[in-house]
Amino acid sequence: MDIKPSLTFSANSVLLLFCTAAQLFAADPGRTTDTFSALQQSLTKNAMATQNPDEKKSLADIGDLVNRLANRRLQSGMSGLPDEFVDSLAASTTAIDQSLPPEGPARAEFLANLQRDLEIKDKFSTESFGLRGGFAAIVNVSVETTRNGQTVNGLYVRCNPIAYGSKEPPLFPFNSASSPTSRKLPPGRFMLWVENADHQRVTLQPVDIGENGKDSETIRIEIP
Repeated sequence: MDIKPSLTFSANSVLLLFCTAAQLFAADPGRTTDTFSALQQSLTKNAMATQNPDEKKSLADIGDLVNRLANRRLQSGMSGLPDEFVDSLAASTTAIDQSLPPEGPARAEFLANLQRDLEIKDKFSTESFGLRGGFAAIVNVSVETTRNGQTVNGLYVRCNPIAYGSKEPPLFPFNSASSPTSRKLPPGRFMLWVENADHQRVTLQPVDIGENGKDSETIRIEIP
């Protein structure tokens, strides 16, 4: 089956998305395929339902990014992507279906964060596509916790895709105490928080991972 190098997802063509998704995914079953398809269907449903032109455009732009990632994954020859990357996409679908705020500033912020998450994923895979081959989808992340420039040990770092916020349990916990503590994460925008040994949250902040295009990075968190 021939796959076009890019697909369009415009506010005027949301009705075509189900056909587009079928063409993309029919020949490549599996969890990665299903997750891309579910996200596109969720975006399509909301784009068709809203009467807000700004929101319709935002959903269309997000759909364009998902299409670009789906196409690039097929062009890379990878039938499946790492679980962390797929889990991140699945979290976005769940958040759209279950937690999309009502109309207003909170809804606009939710969609802006989701778009930024996918923009980072798209940029990361674009920059690495010709350099590393395949589909780069993982960043080795190390987190250091400090206070006034001094290392603070014995803290626990938790992380969620930005669409999940700080919902418990965290989708991406760092499994050892700081500092430092490390794990693999997909590129994107995340909510990261730090807990003490008594599971009390001591700080929380959004972070962008993979924005520099490198496959490893260190995040330094200042503890109040």
